[in-house]
Formats: sequence, structure tokens, C-alpha cells
Amino acid sequence: MNWNQWMLASGETDGVNAQVTFDSSDETRPLWPTSFEFLKAGTPLPEVTTDFLGLTRDQSAPTIGAYESLTSGISQAEDAARFDGDHTVTATDLLTVEADNADLRIYTISGVMLMQTRVNGPTAIPVGNLPRGLCVMTLGDKAARLLLR
Repeated sequence: MNWNQWMLASGETDGVNAQVTFDSSDETRPLWPTSFEFLKAGTPLPEVTTDFLGLTRDQSAPTIGAYESLTSGISQAEDAARFDGDHTVTATDLLTVEADNADLRIYTISGVMLMQTRVNGPTAIPVGNLPRGLCVMTLGDKAARLLLR
């Protein structure tokens, strides 16, 4: 049965037919898509709130498959408020942020969530126990690169 026959026989109206290649070189992310280009067409399901790694699913356009793509958060970095000129925040032991009742999340660049906390007002968050290196930080609907030293 080809794709068109499937769509006709199943009554499917929102299906996507695309070849996806995978990279399994990192054992912590088996079958990681090499591109999320065709995978941002998922349908939100109230009972599926996180992906395989525990990352929060996008509420309006989740990624198809086991993993939620972080590319939308990373691409928002240029819009991040209160961050330095190249939108990279540097922290050693404490990360100081300010927001009105927003979630702060820190992810590795491979997409593993390292921490999540709620921020209301100026807040100093201990990050000394997190692995050193480049991360992605989201604060509410803003995002930026975070360099932990």
C-alpha cells in the first residue's frame, strides 16, 4: 500500500510522509533524528506531556516521535531579554535571573533537561552542581545560551 492509498483507506487527514534518518552514536539518545525539519507536525495529546528524555512537549506543535525538538527554543535566543549582546549568559555557582512567575529550564545542548524551577522576581539559582559547558536556558518564552564555568 502506498501513502495515497493509506490516506484514502484510513481516513487520515493530517498525516506526514517523510523519510527520517537517525543518528544513534550517542547511547543516551538512541534513534535521534538527524533533522527535525519534517517532525514539527505532531498533534498535541493531553496525556503526552513529556518526551523520552523528560522534556516538556510543545503544547501547540509537538515533534512527531520520541524526542521533542529544542530548535524552536534555541532560535528564540536572539529575542531573549536581559541577556548580554551575543545572548550568552555566563554563570559559575549562581545564576541570577528575574521574571514574573515563569519557569526556568536548563538543558544540555543535546536536549537533556538538567533542571527546572519557578522564578518570581529577582532570583539567584544555584548552578554549581550542574555539568560545566554550554547549555540552553529558557525563562518563560525567552531563551539564551548558558555557559556554565
